[in-house]
Amino acid sequence: MTTMNRLATINVTIDFVLPMECMTLDDFIAMGEEKLSAFFEQLQVKMLRHTASKLEEELWAEISYYYDHKYYEDNIDAFLEYQSHMGEPDFDWGFYSDWHKDMYGYRPR
Repeated sequence: MTTMNRLATINVTIDFVLPMECMTLDDFIAMGEEKLSAFFEQLQVKMLRHTASKLEEELWAEISYYYDHKYYEDNIDAFLEYQSHMGEPDFDWGFYSDWHKDMYGYRPR
């Protein structure tokens, strides 16, 4: 099912009118980060309240994956630079441990 079809069948209020032709998630993202963010926040509220339909859950998961991937792409170079200093005697292992817990849910061994 296309993103446009999903949007047509869910009950999420958005502040703009979507065109009726089929759209992909990339098309929806291209409409602007501000609109996507507002829409995603509305979906998150429904997810937290457990009132989201199956289609809303699927769309939320797609947008969430987009944000996770974007975060990775935006930060991987800085992390690899940071990681390259792990062999140095004054390396901040506490920061790395906190980062690892945030990313993976557990501290590295």
